[in-house]
Amino acid sequence: MEDIAGYVGTFLVGCNIVPQVYKTYEDQDAEDLSMQSLLLESGANAAFITYGALINSMPLMIGNSFILTMTCALMFAKHKYKNTYKPLLNGRINVEGV
Repeated sequence: MEDIAGYVGTFLVGCNIVPQVYKTYEDQDAEDLSMQSLLLESGANAAFITYGALINSMPLMIGNSFILTMTCALMFAKHKYKNTYKPLLNGRINVEGV
């Protein structure tokens, strides 16, 4: 029963980050993401993966591995879209970063 609760929690927490990853890649814009926050989340996920391994908890390891992967995807997007030129912003030419 404990594992079922763990897998349900893992699924729900994992669902929390997927829309952000999808929107970031669809819009090709990661300017509003905080790199410090992403790094902190990555460190926390790595610690929880280690803790899950030490207590032999698969739901904890699986969930945090998935979230760490999604967080790394956001960090990659933050780097990739750092200097993306957006020709229109609210109907006006966007010259910032040019």
